Amino acid sequence: HLYRISQITLDTPEVECTQHLTTATLEVKQGGKMTGNIEHSGGNVRRVLMAW
Repeated sequence: HLYRISQITLDTPEVECTQHLTTATLEVKQGGKMTGNIEHSGGNVRRVLMAW
C-alpha cells in the first residue's frame, strides 16, 4: 500500500492489471479501445461528435 503519495509516474510502455483495477477518475489522452462487457451506473456517458 502507498499512502500520502500525490503522484506516481510509471515510465514504461505498458502496464497490465490482470485482475481488478479501481480508480476514482480516468483520463485517456491518446485513444485506444475497450473490449468485453462494460456496466455503467450513476452519472452520464457523454458523447462528443466531431465535425470533419
